[in-house]
Amino acid sequence: MNSTSSGFRLTVYKSILLAVLLFAGCASQPKRAAMKGLELPEADLSSLSGRSICLDPGHGGPWPGAVSKSNGLRESDVNLRVGVLLKQILERAGAKVLVTRTDDSALVPESLSRDLAARTDLANSQKADCFVSIHHNASIQKGSANNYLAVFYNQIDDGPSLELAQSMTTELARRLKVGAKHRLWSSARLPCLGGDLKNELPERLTLPGSYKVLRESAVPAVLLESSFMTNKGNAKFLASEQAVEAEALAIAAGLAAFFEKDPPVVGSMELRELADGANHQLLLNIARGFPIEANSARLWLNGIEQSGECAFRDKTILWTFSKALSNGTYDLRIDARNAKGASLRYTNKLDVDRLPARIEVVQRPKGIHPDSNIELRFDVFVYDLLGLPVKDGHEVHLSEHNLTARTRNGKAHLHIMSNQLDKTLAFKASGIVTEFPVDTGSASYKTLRVLDEVSGEAVAGAVIEAKEMIIGTSSNEGWAFLSSDFDMVGISRTGYDRREARLDGSHSIIRMAPSHQGVLHGITIALDAANGGREAGSSGLLGTRSSDVAMDLTLRLMADLRRAGASVVLTRDGDDEPTSLQRVATINAAKSDICVSIGCGGGEMRLLDNEGLATTQKNDLFVAHYPNSANGILLARSIADKLETGRIMPSVSYIVQQTSCPAVLVQVLDLAAPGGESEATDVEQRKKLSKAIFEAILDYYAKKVD
Repeated sequence: MNSTSSGFRLTVYKSILLAVLLFAGCASQPKRAAMKGLELPEADLSSLSGRSICLDPGHGGPWPGAVSKSNGLRESDVNLRVGVLLKQILERAGAKVLVTRTDDSALVPESLSRDLAARTDLANSQKADCFVSIHHNASIQKGSANNYLAVFYNQIDDGPSLELAQSMTTELARRLKVGAKHRLWSSARLPCLGGDLKNELPERLTLPGSYKVLRESAVPAVLLESSFMTNKGNAKFLASEQAVEAEALAIAAGLAAFFEKDPPVVGSMELRELADGANHQLLLNIARGFPIEANSARLWLNGIEQSGECAFRDKTILWTFSKALSNGTYDLRIDARNAKGASLRYTNKLDVDRLPARIEVVQRPKGIHPDSNIELRFDVFVYDLLGLPVKDGHEVHLSEHNLTARTRNGKAHLHIMSNQLDKTLAFKASGIVTEFPVDTGSASYKTLRVLDEVSGEAVAGAVIEAKEMIIGTSSNEGWAFLSSDFDMVGISRTGYDRREARLDGSHSIIRMAPSHQGVLHGITIALDAANGGREAGSSGLLGTRSSDVAMDLTLRLMADLRRAGASVVLTRDGDDEPTSLQRVATINAAKSDICVSIGCGGGEMRLLDNEGLATTQKNDLFVAHYPNSANGILLARSIADKLETGRIMPSVSYIVQQTSCPAVLVQVLDLAAPGGESEATDVEQRKKLSKAIFEAILDYYAKKVD
């Protein structure tokens, strides 16, 4: 095989690499080590031809990343030098390369969060075949000699992203041993990740990650931490051209190994109706990566695996569902594998929308007195030709009264005052018309609407009481009807102050005040009770466990938050022991707005001092946040103030690092400290602590700026 054949050899690039490496080097970097005697392994890069690869040299601009204390080398500079050289190598191999930055700048320098989002946006918008974020690690242990390799993949993609990470781990581990004197990783071991792994991890790591650039990537994505800036010998080596060249070549080899299996790519999708819409068949055209292994395909709709028959025709996967699909929009996911073992993971929206074929109408209340002046509700049920509810969003018209509503779960609600009614109403949906005779009689009613006095929006699910009886609840439109015998009602709804109201006339509008000005309405808060199960955390002399106290405080806080109108998700709701990975997955899946982790001693907090090095807190109350999270710092400060401690600290624990929302760790007490168990078993003290955190969350949302 020669340099002009389809199999490119890495040694071809030696002559061009030296010039490229001069692009972004530090002024103080040492001269390039002699290449004599250096045996670079060969790799076939032909599989990169035609591939679109997005490279992200991490950090840049106002965020230099890790900085070596031994020689002042900045991570952002090393990342960029590797990225620039790697781009040249990949383009030489025929790849199309996108780069998030080409100099010492950020995409959005005024906001770290938006800067990170912009990096994945580039890969997503250009439909790259993969996304590679280049980083170099830093130890939080002072004087640490750690220098292992870690490759993180998109946590929610254990298909192509995992396989890309596996290829990267293998090739980087093998190819970065450029000589006994200059190994880019050593036999140092990684401390427990997140505190839930008991044994030391190996020096070459493939790990799930939920970093923003990974979780927001729509393409296979990895984040590389090839070596440590905090290792003195390695920092010296990273300043050299030899190190940058070795790393760029190794990453290229990892990409080539991934693409050598020709990962399948879907070119187009089509949903066909069978038997007049009684069933459906999904067709996926495979643009590359075929043939697909027989019986390897699996399909999910809204997270539920579906049954069906799968067949293959030429370059097309045909999936025939085993039963008729209900109308609606589904989150589709398909997994399969090709003959070389490469995974296909395809996600998209699947839309099923049969036309209306039948309308049914229900009047509420029925048998009204003709002289009534109440607000009637007409429930209009719209069905397709299979008798299934139509998709959300179909319009239902009552043209005589110029009223329109849209279906939700196959039903639309139309409201009209009874004194405006005709004897017969005509309801229309997509050309289907139903004539409905108004049901009149001698019954006498009152109707009401319950509204939020701040937003003016309907309050659904409000409980209506009268004469010490519960007589009804409000609809999604805040509407309810009751007997005309009632003049006074009490109305209760979680998230609102209770309201006593007099019903004036036959139809009333009642406005409710949202609790705490409604600052928590529409907010989802994740609560994490630290430890659990066999991981009890600290214990008192009488056997009181930190995990139990943390759970009690969490449940008390949850009750207050729900009363204030927030939605709450728990990472554990009993004495179990989810891993850090499982906790983060729960928090992110709920699309939480903030996360509060409550601990009472014990467990791994991974706290940092002002220099970014590991520190320990004993017998102390503190609140920890991720170092670069502006809202995390604000939340931590709010909680620390309410708990009457000024102690807030940065942390790189797995939960604050990997959640998609601002997160804090709150150590409210330490059971192992003198007096800690006495404080923990005092019920009034527990109430005080949970109430303080609740009030701090209210303060946070009053101050928070998006």
